[in-house]
Amino acid sequence: GVDLDGAEHVASGLCLHDDPGIALARLVDASMIEADFAGGRTRYRMLETLRAFGLDRLAAAGETDEAAGRMLQWAVELTDWIAATLRTELEPAADQVLRREVANLRAAWQNAHSRGAFDQAAAMIIGLFAGIGHRDLVEIRGWAEELAGDLLADPARAAHPRAAGVLGTAAEAAYQRGDYARAEWLARAGLQRATDDAGRVYCLYPLSVAELARGAHADVVEHALAAARLTTSPSETVGIAALATAYMGDLDRARDLNRRALAAVLSLSDDAWSAYVQGEIESAAGRGDLAERHYRHAVERARHAGATFLVGVAMVGLQAELTRAGRVDDALRGYREVIDYFARTGNWTHQWTTIRNLANLLRRLGDTEPAALLDAAADRAPDAPTVTTHSTDGSPPRSAAALIPQTRRGRVDGEPTPSAGPDAGTLGRTEVLGTARRAIARHLGS
Repeated sequence: GVDLDGAEHVASGLCLHDDPGIALARLVDASMIEADFAGGRTRYRMLETLRAFGLDRLAAAGETDEAAGRMLQWAVELTDWIAATLRTELEPAADQVLRREVANLRAAWQNAHSRGAFDQAAAMIIGLFAGIGHRDLVEIRGWAEELAGDLLADPARAAHPRAAGVLGTAAEAAYQRGDYARAEWLARAGLQRATDDAGRVYCLYPLSVAELARGAHADVVEHALAAARLTTSPSETVGIAALATAYMGDLDRARDLNRRALAAVLSLSDDAWSAYVQGEIESAAGRGDLAERHYRHAVERARHAGATFLVGVAMVGLQAELTRAGRVDDALRGYREVIDYFARTGNWTHQWTTIRNLANLLRRLGDTEPAALLDAAADRAPDAPTVTTHSTDGSPPRSAAALIPQTRRGRVDGEPTPSAGPDAGTLGRTEVLGTARRAIARHLGS
């Protein structure tokens, strides 16, 4: 279905004699179009029998390709608008439009992919980069990685002007589903093909966060600041550099960098990210009250923006501070929420950090057996980050197992080998989640 604006936009290209709104109202009155008033915004949907009839008539008239082209043009224009608007104060409205139009974008993506319309498919995917990065739209990640697979399998597309953008977007998608090793590989492959600054930024961003996951903090700073120099919206990348600097222990420089990031804020997500980074800095400095305040600000701003991933990472930091403050029940309830969130979205890089922090809390409560099981699973998990950035009991960071990525698709030359999974005897993901949830419920008495 589409809303009135969408219907009028499509109709404007058809040179109708009547006003599009009036024509649409007549079709609704004739029961040829359904009007759905749910959700406070009217959406219009064609009956399936009429849709099938219309497709047959298009084919008979030889107009199928023209109709498909109009749909793809609509999708490209929409994703361009979403990309631009998510970087402004209108981010919440753009988030709502994106979520509302996923079904139509799915149809457009399938159309472009099946027809081999790589230019349009690439434009759509790149336009959805910000949607992939901060939102829980798991399906769109799959589109990005599938298109990257098509590109890598076709040597003729190696020099395509959008190749770097496609590979960088796929790298961000891989990172969001918890495979930071593949994310780094895709980002580096994209950098090799980049022909302009925009393409380089699309790759440097996921490269820096993937390096953050494996603890290569100096590399993070280098690549995040390189991205910041190439873009007009550097707030988030400068914030990434500040985060890595804080993890290296240089809190003064981290604060300076985060002040730069805050001065460049354009959207609610930018503000939420800067608040989260400041929370991490204050947490490292042992200033728990300030850290908690920044984490809560990050959660509130990210929720309003629809940036669910930022809500999740800020919640991890917040629960660590609640634990340090002795507010155990609040921390347990928070861990239950964030564990469920990362389980739904498949981001096990951040899930493992959450699991490790929960294990620290359980150990503090004297519940050593599940804590040991969770720690052992995290230490052996190939997709766990190299270090944990929150330790609620003062213990040193733990090293993860060797960096072995999990991949879902066929490999090309140089691509990392997929993981065989955790060692025998280690809890699998389902068992990890069950152990964590049972321990939380036991201590909450529910």
